[in-house]
Amino acid sequence: MGDFSADSITGPLGTHSSQCLVPSDLNAEIDAIWPELQRVFCDLRAISSPGTEETIVNDEDQDEVSRIEALAAPTSPKPILQVIHQAWEIFDRRIRTNHPLFVGFIPFTAMQLSWLGDTIVSAFNAHVGGRVAGSGPCAIERALIEWLASRIGLPPSAGGIFVSGGSVANLSAMVVARDDLLTHEDFSRGIIYTSDQAHYSVSKAARIIGFPRDRLRTIPSDSSFRMHVSTLKTMITEERKKGMIPFLVLATFGSTNTGTIDPIAELAEVARNERLWLHVDGAYGASAALLRTRPGLADDLRHAHSLSWDAHKWLFQTYGFGMLFVKEKLQHLHELILISRTCININPTWPFR
Repeated sequence: MGDFSADSITGPLGTHSSQCLVPSDLNAEIDAIWPELQRVFCDLRAISSPGTEETIVNDEDQDEVSRIEALAAPTSPKPILQVIHQAWEIFDRRIRTNHPLFVGFIPFTAMQLSWLGDTIVSAFNAHVGGRVAGSGPCAIERALIEWLASRIGLPPSAGGIFVSGGSVANLSAMVVARDDLLTHEDFSRGIIYTSDQAHYSVSKAARIIGFPRDRLRTIPSDSSFRMHVSTLKTMITEERKKGMIPFLVLATFGSTNTGTIDPIAELAEVARNERLWLHVDGAYGASAALLRTRPGLADDLRHAHSLSWDAHKWLFQTYGFGMLFVKEKLQHLHELILISRTCININPTWPFR
């Protein structure tokens, strides 16, 4: 990154004088530097597709950390181009997970079309909390959720919502399961089951929605890192004898550590026999349902009462794109979504995508 001296700004957009007053009218300043701002997209394209010769880890020492931290607190106004250069420097201090030689984490490289789409979305800044404010985006959400639900074998009664990621999708599904199967008085006796390969968001979500650590049971995995079904059955029986109320099993379709898939069909049978909710964390692996080369790989997802799915993994989208699916939208989403009277009057079925 370039030099941010008092007299000049040198960075990916070239060298510019910083000896200017920041106009009181920001739009006027944007108009004045519009050609330079257009060049930002060219530089962003290069950033989003690094070459193999570039470093993977762009870290900083403590002095650099302190200098960057000092940029957080507002001071005197700065020219827009200077702020852009500072933002560039801040965000490029990272592990470049989009590097062609980086294979360390599950999140994949976002396609250039993805962040371009984010730019369009941000420019429109549509309010999608209700159909009145954002009818176009809401229509796309509803239709896309329905199409994806059909691809994973869920029935026509299925629906869902867009959320910020798999962690929020897991949390939301746990709320739906809790409210569907437990009365408020029984919350303290509710028991949740998951495997030792489950994503850490599961235990965090359990705490957030009111279940202490001793209400989350961790089922050991077998030699293939899949949830051990017979152990689950035994633990459910023991909990019922203690007066507890088992109500939720969280399976994983593509674990973070090994990519393994829990025996969904077997767990679904246990859930049916024991009257439990089966949620599948498919944040990583659910995209396999779209594979043309491996048809049937994700067929067992149809057994889930709810499913989480991330688009910023195998669908190569930017962060902030997660989805929650439920098998019965009219029955299960009404407790999760706040419905305005206006929306109900316009289209009673709209909020339940």
